[in-house]
Amino acid sequence: MKKLLFLFVTVLTLASCDTDDDYYSGYTYEYLPTEAATVPEDMMVSETYEISITYIQPTSCHAFNSLFYYKSTENIEDEDGVEDPVQTEVRTIAVINSVAEGSDTDCEEINEEVETSFTFVPEVAGAYLFKFWVGSDEDGEDIFLEIEREIVDQI
Repeated sequence: MKKLLFLFVTVLTLASCDTDDDYYSGYTYEYLPTEAATVPEDMMVSETYEISITYIQPTSCHAFNSLFYYKSTENIEDEDGVEDPVQTEVRTIAVINSVAEGSDTDCEEINEEVETSFTFVPEVAGAYLFKFWVGSDEDGEDIFLEIEREIVDQI
């Protein structure tokens, strides 16, 4: 019985190993810079809001895939450094496109303005900083379009 089980596991293991290189999907993923973003001025906790992002689709081989969305909390000082740091909810957002690749892919340059949006539901009241990725500088440091909002409790 043990030999039969060992033989079964061995055959299953060998059969599940696929060395075929045809798994390549033909797509890569690319972050595209935000051109503009619209965040509602007045927001309340637990309400649903739409945030829109405009970006440029460079070629016909680019297609919207998803949004990078990262939540964090930071203590941010005011510009003058006069007041104590404020605990701020930070939301970092970037557009991700899939890019078709391959010798049979004919891409046309289109540089078309595209808008996408997502729903946002504030979880806590307080200061929020929305950081939309707009590219990198010459040193490779990320640059962001920053929009600050104050979220209030429901009345």
